[in-house]
Amino acid sequence: MKKAILCLLAISCIGCGVKFKDAPVNLSLPDYFKTRNLYDRTDIWRFKLPELVGFIISDSGSGTYDRLRRIVKDSYEAKLEIVPDADKKVYSSRIDRGAEAEGSYLLFSAGLKANQMAEVMIEDVSLAFINDADIPWEKLRTEAGTQPNPNARRFWIQAALLTTITINYYQEISANASGVVGETFGAKGKVYNKQGTTQRDFKISLELVDVDQLAASTRDVPIKIFRSPQDIPKLKPILLKSLAKNIIIKEIKE
Repeated sequence: MKKAILCLLAISCIGCGVKFKDAPVNLSLPDYFKTRNLYDRTDIWRFKLPELVGFIISDSGSGTYDRLRRIVKDSYEAKLEIVPDADKKVYSSRIDRGAEAEGSYLLFSAGLKANQMAEVMIEDVSLAFINDADIPWEKLRTEAGTQPNPNARRFWIQAALLTTITINYYQEISANASGVVGETFGAKGKVYNKQGTTQRDFKISLELVDVDQLAASTRDVPIKIFRSPQDIPKLKPILLKSLAKNIIIKEIKE
């Protein structure tokens, strides 16, 4: 309510010589956001995260994944976890088209015109996660022994995280304009007024286990956890011992 009152007061005085203090623009995304591994079928799977985890997906270098078959322990059912309110909001900023450099979550900003800005809020909302004790290592090792497409790499989805992106668009207006309706702010020495309705987009990020590394499971092998294709040269391997019996998982510190 207070925000609405302040906006109305500001709007009523746009033509009265009132100057807006410049709002910060293009705040940086958290570093871990820039390396998230995104799955593009959000239209359907955002409603079915627990059913997405456990699938084998393959990457032939095209930038998108082909979904193969699901491998989980017998009678296993993944559960949907709701992210607590205190942890949901991970990013909020007003942006222009320069925010494209921040990566996948803000790529839409490349379509903004020179006289446009957007107000963006990004929230992690729900998660499906297969605990280490529930990973079907034996089944995955069997799967690793087959190779349907030698030109593709296979990964197993251990976790899927749903993120919402709420977007409001703003248009530059004259600082002397009158009769302006809606939320207004100043940035980079200019004044912007909200246009249109609030829009929402969705992203699904994945925690991936490299299935093909399991083919050498008769000895200690580095099983790599992938968050992003860009991470491949700098991954922290997971040392996996004795796949057939007791499993000891230890992260190798850099």
